Amino acid sequence: MMGRLPDYMNAFVADMAAITAWLGRNEPRFGDNAWTYYECCREKDLCLTHTLVDP
Repeated sequence: MMGRLPDYMNAFVADMAAITAWLGRNEPRFGDNAWTYYECCREKDLCLTHTLVDP
């Protein structure tokens, strides 16, 4: 199986960090979680990817 290159997920995480106020408009912890995940990826310099497979 081959996943996507990490150039997709870095943009996704950065976009989530940019809209934390929107994500947390009904439930503040969702925005907080998105920001915490972004900081974790940034500080640990993580390389993210994902794969979609047929169950």
